[in-house]
Amino acid sequence: MNKTLISLCTASLLATFSHVSLADRDTGKSRDQVKAELAEARIQGALPVGEDGLTPRQRHPQLYPAQTRLAAKPDASKASR
Repeated sequence: MNKTLISLCTASLLATFSHVSLADRDTGKSRDQVKAELAEARIQGALPVGEDGLTPRQRHPQLYPAQTRLAAKPDASKASR
């Protein structure tokens, strides 16, 4: 009985303190940085909305400017042929 009680107390203490240590981890970003990234994602229409998981950009592409993509650099081995 005593061994079981000690085991349960030890397990509960470990669970409590491991949770606290996980909460203290440094993610590397400040709260203001995260808020700024969230605001930018909302402006760009990059956050999924609704049950289908589509972003506002996917639902209404006419409301958002076209995304520009950089052209791929030509392969040097193909240029010498």
